[in-house]
Amino acid sequence: MSSSDSAGKKRKYVRLTSTDWAQVRAEWEVGEASLEELSQKYGVSRRALQIHFRKHSSEKGSQSKVVAREVAEAIFAAFGADRQERVRLGREARATEFDNARRLERLIMTQLEEAEAGGSAAFRSSAVMKAISLATQALERTQNMKWRALGLGPDESTDDLPVIEIVDLTEQEISAMQAKHAEGIDECDAYSSEGASLDDDGDEAEKDEVVVLE
Repeated sequence: MSSSDSAGKKRKYVRLTSTDWAQVRAEWEVGEASLEELSQKYGVSRRALQIHFRKHSSEKGSQSKVVAREVAEAIFAAFGADRQERVRLGREARATEFDNARRLERLIMTQLEEAEAGGSAAFRSSAVMKAISLATQALERTQNMKWRALGLGPDESTDDLPVIEIVDLTEQEISAMQAKHAEGIDECDAYSSEGASLDDDGDEAEKDEVVVLE
């Protein structure tokens, strides 16, 4: 291949107007387009896009929530959907998300059990796990689209769940915790015994006390 042929196949970049750049920034801040997609669409190199975004402090997805809310408000205004309808759809989306999570959990546990069995099942499980991972990502994107369409977010429609931290303890740490627990039980027993003796003394004092009525 000659140099002239390779030069002819090089991408030709164009000079954008200020209006074009504003449109590029808007699409970037909405977060739906990647650098490669913007480069192909507007004929600008990825490097030029990165420099422009950095110069104008334009961050990907920074306006996604704002745009999603505006779109949702327009949709609900057009169809006359009220707040109760939005709540119903939000609960329905949340229930679907929970059901999908349970199905994925069952699939994952099945593949883990097959992988533990070893042999050819382990290789098959590895391939299936990759497919499950891709399916999980696709479901997550779909669910996020539902939340945005409803003008909601998972953080706005669900209560905060407690964070359960699982820590692997060493044998020394377990022994120390058991010893501390045993000391606590001994202290409780001693306190109970002391309290019982005080009660007994009080009862005897009441028995010894004689009240004479005149």
